Amino acid sequence: MKYWISGTGGENGGCPLPSICLYDTEAARPSLWESTLSGPTWLDLWEDKLLAVGEQEDSGCVYLFRREGDCCTLLDTRPIDGTSFCHLTVFPRHRVVAGACYGTGHVFTLKITETGFGGMKSWIRQSDEPLTRAHCIICDSAETTAYTANIALDRLYSYDIAEDGALTNERYLQLPKGEGIRHLLLREDTGMLYATTEYSNRILIIDVSGSEPVFLGGVDALEPDFAMPSYLSGLCMNSAGTLLYAANRGADTFSVFRVEGKELQKVAERPCFGKFPRSLALVENETAIAAANQNSNSVIFVGLDQDGIPTEPIRVIPFLKPMFIRQTD
Repeated sequence: MKYWISGTGGENGGCPLPSICLYDTEAARPSLWESTLSGPTWLDLWEDKLLAVGEQEDSGCVYLFRREGDCCTLLDTRPIDGTSFCHLTVFPRHRVVAGACYGTGHVFTLKITETGFGGMKSWIRQSDEPLTRAHCIICDSAETTAYTANIALDRLYSYDIAEDGALTNERYLQLPKGEGIRHLLLREDTGMLYATTEYSNRILIIDVSGSEPVFLGGVDALEPDFAMPSYLSGLCMNSAGTLLYAANRGADTFSVFRVEGKELQKVAERPCFGKFPRSLALVENETAIAAANQNSNSVIFVGLDQDGIPTEPIRVIPFLKPMFIRQTD
C-alpha cells in the first residue's frame, strides 16, 4: 500500500527531514520519494500532478509537481499574497486549483497548465471585518458550486464556479457565533454537508440540497465531562455513507458518528494512539483508519472492527510533524 504523507518537516542535526513523502508499506525501502520543501501541510492529486500548499505565517506559495512513476519533478512555485495559506483543492474540469488563506481570509482560484501555473482567476477576501480566517475549500462533483469555511466569522461561504474557473456570486450562511467552522465534507447523494468546528467541538449538519444552505444543528464530538482544551480537525466518511469519523486535537481521540437520515448519532470515541491528530483517512479497503498525529511525530494506522469502530494500532510510520495522509494507487 502506498501513501502520501506531508507536514511541516524540520531538521535533525542540521540536516533537513522530509516534509512530503510517498511511502510504500510493502517495499524494502518504504520511502519511495521525498521532498524537503517548506510548509506542505495539505496535498491534492490530479492526473499526473501533485499540488501542495506552502504554508507560512507571513507568506505562502503553491507547489506544482509532475508525477512520473514513484518520483515527482517540481514544475512551478507560485507565491500567494495571503498569509497562512492552509488548504487547497483541484477543480479538475476547470483546470484550476482553489485555495484558502487562514491568516488573511482570502480564497482564490489559479489556472493549471501542462508546464506550470497560469493566471489567477479569483482573489477574494471574505468580508471587510478586521479578522477573517478562510480555511477549507471544496466543490461538488459537477463543479458548479464551491464551499468554504470561515473560522473567525462562523460562516459557510458559497460561490458559483464560472467557466474560466473564477469564483462568482458570493453568499454565505451565518452559523451560531463561537462555532469556528473548520473542515468540510460534502455527501452529494443526500445533499448533506458536514463540518468540524474549531471552537465548539461539534459536527455541524447543513442541508445544501436546495437553493440556499440550511443549518440543521450539530452534535458534540466530546464527552460532556471532558474539560481540557481540544479542537476538532479532520473528518472522513466511509464509502457507504453510514459512518463519519472526526479527529479531536487535544482529547487525542477519534469520534465516530452513525448517519441516520439528516441526523448524526455519536456511537463511539476511541484513542488515536498519538498526540494532536490532524488529517484522517480510511485506508486498506476501509479496514483501518489512519491519522496524522502532529505532536507525536507519527502516522498511526488503527484497525476497525466489523462495526467500523477503531480498535488497536496495526502500523506506525515515523514522520516529523505530519499533517496530511492519503492512500494512493
